[in-house]
Amino acid sequence: MVDQRRGPNGNREVWNSILLAGDDVLTHELWCAVIRAVATTVLTRIRAERPSSEQPDDCDPDILVAEWQDASMPYEATLAWVVGEYDYFRDIDMSWDEKVSLSGKACGFVSDVVWDLKDILDFSPDAQDAVTEESVEEFFSEWRSRFLQRVLQEAAAFTVTDEYAEG
Repeated sequence: MVDQRRGPNGNREVWNSILLAGDDVLTHELWCAVIRAVATTVLTRIRAERPSSEQPDDCDPDILVAEWQDASMPYEATLAWVVGEYDYFRDIDMSWDEKVSLSGKACGFVSDVVWDLKDILDFSPDAQDAVTEESVEEFFSEWRSRFLQRVLQEAAAFTVTDEYAEG
């Protein structure tokens, strides 16, 4: 039987329990929904604060979140120094919610990344040796942490007012 938790602290405990109770796919989807909700709220605030001529034309929540994810890349990570080029990670042909797993292993396609990076580093055998499944997972884990911190920062940057809560 589940404890009957009440109030704001109880709600937080229930949310954490939901995240832990679900499998990695469900947990990832829950995080994606929260992140999109934060982005939507940020966009609502931007639209309310700026004249229509200053609003970005193509800014929907997924585009904004993809920008946050790109800006969160751990440029100083060991793998980033080995590869020396960040376009590989930015240009992975996936949407933001597919690039970095928000639950379980941070990189769900680690062997593909290792293969690609070793191919890119064909000219440098020492660099190839530094590209391992562990180094790729470490890079993506750091990327996920920075990305979630960015989302938290965006969420904390505004206070929800009645205007935004109704919208």
